[in-house]
Amino acid sequence: GKYGTRYGASLRKMVKKMEITQHSKYTCTFCGKEAMKRSVVGVWSC
Repeated sequence: GKYGTRYGASLRKMVKKMEITQHSKYTCTFCGKEAMKRSVVGVWSC
C-alpha cells in the first residue's frame, strides 16, 4: 500500500475503510442517479 510498514496495521485498516467510503459514489437524493461524488470535506456534487 501507500503507507508501507509505517503507522501500524489497525490505523492503516481504519484509514483504508475511510478512504473507500469517501471516494465511492453515492445515490443522489434529488435525481436518484448514482452520481454523488465528494468534492471536498462536507461538499457533495451530483
